[in-house]
Amino acid sequence: MVYEGLTQYLGYVLAERSGIWSESYYKERLAQIAAYLDTQPGRDWRPLVDTTTAAQLLYFAPNQWDAYRRSTDFYEKAG
Repeated sequence: MVYEGLTQYLGYVLAERSGIWSESYYKERLAQIAAYLDTQPGRDWRPLVDTTTAAQLLYFAPNQWDAYRRSTDFYEKAG
């Protein structure tokens, strides 16, 4: 079984290696992801594994405190 986040990552790599994306676009995209993740406060207090094991609860969580917890969009997150 392949984790979905790995397939997303490989999609980025293959897009660059096949020429669909230029090398500079690929690097810019990765930089965008890293810059966005640096602004997410949930990364400071909750480990990624907590989010992946609790995703089924977070999908239906109320919006209160949303800015202070990790989202369930964890495929681009590295921890």
